[in-house]
Amino acid sequence: LKGILKNLAKGGSNGFEIATSIAKELPERTDLVQKYQEMQLDFDFNRVEELPRQYVLDLSQEFQKRGNKDKAKQTLVNWIESRRKKLDPNDADGRVRLARDLMELTDDKQAAAKVLLRAWELNPKSTEASVLLARLGFMLQKDQWLNPEEVKEFRDDPIRRAIRNGTVVAGMNRDQVQKVLGAPTQIGRSISGSKINELWIYGEASSQSLVIQLARKRRSDELTVVRIRNAQMSAAPLPEAADAVE
Repeated sequence: LKGILKNLAKGGSNGFEIATSIAKELPERTDLVQKYQEMQLDFDFNRVEELPRQYVLDLSQEFQKRGNKDKAKQTLVNWIESRRKKLDPNDADGRVRLARDLMELTDDKQAAAKVLLRAWELNPKSTEASVLLARLGFMLQKDQWLNPEEVKEFRDDPIRRAIRNGTVVAGMNRDQVQKVLGAPTQIGRSISGSKINELWIYGEASSQSLVIQLARKRRSDELTVVRIRNAQMSAAPLPEAADAVE
């Protein structure tokens, strides 16, 4: 045994090699085999920032096999954190790789999203950053990424839902109406009290024409839909909807 142990490196960096020799020469000393294996595992754990990716994955797996799930995960967390600290401030691609490891190795989606958002800021043309953000539930809207909660609110908004369904609802502005129906066939304008009104008519003056009333206060720049009627229901002028307009 002394002859084997004299080859033990400082810190136990070759613990598995020593353990293999003990198992060969003294197979009954399983306690020593385990002791020197764990010595090297601890040595590697404490220098994880120096290790290549595959070595780190193998090290984590070794802890996992021994039932030490916490240390298996911490090995990966420490390695990823060491890489994060070494990132160049303007390295978009490095951040994408880091985020992928955060997602795949530690399932830390919140940290991955933060890293990806910064990567996209550095390089908005990064397809991989956009794909990974979408996989995390984010959505790009007018050059701004909405988080998963904001995406849900965005999709649940009744006006946006109506636009997706190709229908017009009260509260839509002119651009939104045109996005759904296109330009109207006719537009009528009037002023009533403090309100400015427009009637947008789609189709010929027949029972199938659609009439949309938009209104605004003079101080407002935004016309919004307050009434939607089929011409068949609108033989009489549309009543004012003063209470519905802000």
